[in-house]
Amino acid sequence: MAITELWQSALFTGGMQGIYGFLLIASIVTAMLTRGGRRQSLRPRVYAWWLMLPLIHAALLFKSTGLLLLIALIAILAFRDLFRISQQRFRFVFVAACLLLMTAAIVLSDAIPQAVQIALLMLLPVVFLWRSDRHIVSSHQHSLLFAWAGCCSGLACLYLLLPATGDAPEQQMRWLFFLMVMTCFNDVAQFISGSNFGKQRIAASISPNKTWQGVAGGVLVSSLLATFFGNYLALAPLPLLAVLGAVLSVCGLLGDLWFSMIKRRLQIKDFSSLIPGHGGILDRADSLMLTAPAMLIFLNIWNTH
Repeated sequence: MAITELWQSALFTGGMQGIYGFLLIASIVTAMLTRGGRRQSLRPRVYAWWLMLPLIHAALLFKSTGLLLLIALIAILAFRDLFRISQQRFRFVFVAACLLLMTAAIVLSDAIPQAVQIALLMLLPVVFLWRSDRHIVSSHQHSLLFAWAGCCSGLACLYLLLPATGDAPEQQMRWLFFLMVMTCFNDVAQFISGSNFGKQRIAASISPNKTWQGVAGGVLVSSLLATFFGNYLALAPLPLLAVLGAVLSVCGLLGDLWFSMIKRRLQIKDFSSLIPGHGGILDRADSLMLTAPAMLIFLNIWNTH
């Protein structure tokens, strides 16, 4: 489908209108909740999506090429963040290992069954978690290795998603569209719910702002959004979409906690200040490092039935 045809696609245009409408509602609710100087951290967190969503929109217009460029942009900015906080003597090792892993994932994508690829990529961060003294992420270097490993495995899974949905480019674009939208708005839903109703913290020592009420709000919104949006895109049956939305929401939370733990160990607040109110690209793409593998696993199971 050419770009001009894609612009005229009622499915794509309607979907984007719905997403922008959802973000507009979230922005209005945020403006109401922050009147009088309350919860000021909400505004930049939500409003920054008006900068990021058009980038996703533009990438989708160019289909596979645009999505590849978007993945490459995320990778470059993520590795830039990690490179910046890495110690001078370890930078070459980190970059070389990262390039080797990403190259291997691309070169071997047709030679190794995708189920094996997923297992290896998901085991990679676990390997870096393990130490002989049984302490988790107990040093600066080990924390950085864990961050690099998680970033590599997540981005490799995101790349593998491109052929994972079969040969139909349109269906391929729909699933990736679905994943990115779900990951983005789960973050917004969890943050708004947690900021307004959060009481019981999940892991105060890792991420004090994460609460069970925020998770519940994120899961609820994600399940509903997945049901309606996935049905609109004609992706899967409604019950399956609802479950997938909940799973992606939980995976997004775990990805957030994963990188929050790393930041806590490295004694930094954000990986960088690239995005106002959000920090660096890794501060926003951390959820994607687990939602992408989860989506890849789902699609491999779904495509075999």
